[in-house]
Amino acid sequence: MTNSETAVSYTPEQASALALAATGLAGFAVSDSLRELMARMDRGELTEDAAAAEVRARFTQPPG
Repeated sequence: MTNSETAVSYTPEQASALALAATGLAGFAVSDSLRELMARMDRGELTEDAAAAEVRARFTQPPG
């Protein structure tokens, strides 16, 4: 018996919902800021690179 690979495709919104659900199931908190960041990506307002840059800036700059 052989396994055949079946490609699965999701809309950006479905992929985000799946990622957020998996994060929650793994026991991690999902912040409102993460939900908003992903929603902006889903709407095409933010590229993956721009989102990554925002996350890096948020966690590498001193507060204040």
